[in-house]
Amino acid sequence: MAILDETGGTFEIPPQARALFITAQVPQQNLARIAQLLGITIAEARDKIINNLTNLSDLERQVQRDALLARLKILERLASISKGSVQDIFLGLQDKVRGELAAIDAVSLPGIEDPGATGQIDSVDQDKLRKQIEDEAEAERKKANAERKANAEGRLAIARARAGQDPVALAQIELQAAQLEKDFAETEAESLNAEAARISALQGIDQANKDIASARIELLQAQVSRDPVRAAQVEIEAANRAIAEASGTAERLRAEAQRVSAQDSLAQAMRDIFKSYTDLLRAIAEAAGNSTEVARLGVAEAEEELRAARADPNTGQAELYDLEAALVRARTSERDTKLQVQRDNIQFALDMEKITTDQAITQLTALLEIANPEQTRDILRQIKSLREQSVEPAFNLGDIKLPTLYEVRRLNQTGGDGSGYNDARTINIEFTANNTADAESIANQIVDGFARPTRFGAGVRAF
Repeated sequence: MAILDETGGTFEIPPQARALFITAQVPQQNLARIAQLLGITIAEARDKIINNLTNLSDLERQVQRDALLARLKILERLASISKGSVQDIFLGLQDKVRGELAAIDAVSLPGIEDPGATGQIDSVDQDKLRKQIEDEAEAERKKANAERKANAEGRLAIARARAGQDPVALAQIELQAAQLEKDFAETEAESLNAEAARISALQGIDQANKDIASARIELLQAQVSRDPVRAAQVEIEAANRAIAEASGTAERLRAEAQRVSAQDSLAQAMRDIFKSYTDLLRAIAEAAGNSTEVARLGVAEAEEELRAARADPNTGQAELYDLEAALVRARTSERDTKLQVQRDNIQFALDMEKITTDQAITQLTALLEIANPEQTRDILRQIKSLREQSVEPAFNLGDIKLPTLYEVRRLNQTGGDGSGYNDARTINIEFTANNTADAESIANQIVDGFARPTRFGAGVRAF
């Protein structure tokens, strides 16, 4: 397959490409390269044909015409198997070849007007001929452009019908329509209007994408409405997108305010989760009767609230003071609880005789280091009570009086063992009975006791 080059000769399309061309399987990128080569060849050959047309013989003009017809056939074939902008290039090249054909046909062949003519024209009429050729070529170009534009508009109409209510697809079609108008614009005004339409179409695509993003965020918000943490994260994502897409200062500031609010919501949701978890642990500790753990969890919760408040630059000083006071109260409660638990443990161990009184006093004394003044007084009273109990006799002798020193010496002087000693004292022993039966039982036990044999003999003893 040969195509005329810029020198008037030909260049061959390789056999492989020719085979693909014949089977309409030429890749689009190869078609683009062919279109580029043909464009250079035809553009340079056009001026050469017009400039040398009057100097060609009839046979040479006929050869040129046949070559142009062959070239036009090739271009038509290439245009039929190409797409988009590449197809438009081939269609434009067809217009140029048709213009060259019109230039050849405009030259009178011998014997038509003047039997003795040689087919040449005067140089005076060369400019007129050139103008005629260019006008005819321009008319052909406009006609071809009108046909291509009509075909493109028809394809866009079909695309609009298929797009339905899809805003993104419709906006993209409008962008293609605006680009089509710009490509076929004949005047500067038409080009400017087409550019304005193209910009509007781009804005429509951008707005359609924004609407899709907003709808997606609304869907996420509906899905995570019961999860405060995830809902706040979605709000932050929406705010970040709004900041990135903000078109003005006011819009950007509103988006930043939305992000700050979403960040506060996220922080509050995290604090709520911590508080809920702490409440769960506190309930478990209370069920187990672990008052020390309950108090410790109260301190942890107060510390976390104060930490979060200090990390937030928007926290007021009054709120910080309140949280600090709550932390002090929580720590005081923890200390009092621990102190009371230890005191209860000491008393229980003492009651169960697991520790001695001295050990209990030692442990209570150690608690004085963490006790406040009021608690210190209570512990000191408890220690004093324990010390007093430790010096009491193990049993109560009642009203029985021990012998005096004089009585002991007199007994020693008698040299006896005390068996013949007669104590002249009177001792009163009182018994309390709740009823008659108890009184009779007591009396019987007393009688039995005096009648029982003793170490010194039987019989009633005199005291």
